[in-house]
Amino acid sequence: MSDQESLNVQPDETVSTLDVRVIVERESTHLLLLPITARIGEFAGLPGNWDADDADPITSPAVAGAINLIMLVASPPEAIRDVTPRLAIPTTSSPLPDGGIQVEWSGNADRIDVQIGPDGSLGYLVKWGGGSEARYEETDEATVERIIELIHQVIWPRLSARRG
Repeated sequence: MSDQESLNVQPDETVSTLDVRVIVERESTHLLLLPITARIGEFAGLPGNWDADDADPITSPAVAGAINLIMLVASPPEAIRDVTPRLAIPTTSSPLPDGGIQVEWSGNADRIDVQIGPDGSLGYLVKWGGGSEARYEETDEATVERIIELIHQVIWPRLSARRG
């Protein structure tokens, strides 16, 4: 696909500065996510035994699931979009020995680790708070909607008065 086709411009048309600015603003979230999504894409190239301990290769469903989840949760929810410019960008990601991927998001005091299984299934571990008052919530079977809700609560705590 040519640049003109991707911008929905016919070959004899030109793209104005305003058009470019609108496209850049719309796509800026995706640009900020390039480092983390590129890193996850690199996991797909890991061979079997990548950890020298008989790990499975990272699967396509795990890579696609991780990137899809990152894209889905990046922007603030409608309820707070006007008051926060902060994006929900993961703090880290890592391959898992079973062929899955783990992605972590951190807030001020909270953290969520999401595991995307080799089949694309989702699980999580959330740590609410810190120190001796920390609470944990964990499951090996979660819906995308629940994961998104939890990530948003970790990044933007005021979204929920009751957590955990």
